[in-house]
Amino acid sequence: GGKLEKRIANHHTHELYLDQKGFLWGTDSDYTEATDLWRNRLWKQSPDGQLSDAIPWVEGFEQFGGSNFVVDEMGDVYFPFQNQLYKRTSGGEVSLRSDFTFGRLCTIAADGKGNILVSDSHEDGSLYRVGKEGAVELIAGNLKEQNPKNPPLEEKRFNLFYGITRNETDVYLANSGSRRILSVKPDGSFSDYFFSETPWYLLFIYF
Repeated sequence: GGKLEKRIANHHTHELYLDQKGFLWGTDSDYTEATDLWRNRLWKQSPDGQLSDAIPWVEGFEQFGGSNFVVDEMGDVYFPFQNQLYKRTSGGEVSLRSDFTFGRLCTIAADGKGNILVSDSHEDGSLYRVGKEGAVELIAGNLKEQNPKNPPLEEKRFNLFYGITRNETDVYLANSGSRRILSVKPDGSFSDYFFSETPWYLLFIYF
């Protein structure tokens, strides 16, 4: 069986990301009463345990969202703000990756080829690919089960894609409402990959 080890302690985080080189990344958020603003930061831990700030504390979600994010092969950080995809370079420059506005941008992943994969939980649920120049391509639609049996939360607004990951060919989406992981093929076809029995349901996934 697997061995459980403590990787980090005493660090609040909204989301974790483990990259291909073994670095663990995490977000932290804090409300600043003096300015009436939220501030966010992104920390990373090297495989040998060294901890550092990738993005020091910044105020305003348009500078860094503090929740969903991904780091690409060049070290640039991508995050959502107001259903659009933003890019933040290691030098702190923030810009729109694309001018496309999603319905409900939930989770993002890098595909290893310079593109960003985006899950959109709006209405029927979709998976998009955002290219290097900002072009947006629909990979698959109708991914959400609209009336799942025995959802963990009755309100439909919680029927979301909370996790995304990939391998060499397929993209995997964790749908909390239906307690399942979908496997999406390059041609847009999809099937159930995993189903979780109650009371458990799926959030973040990594392979």
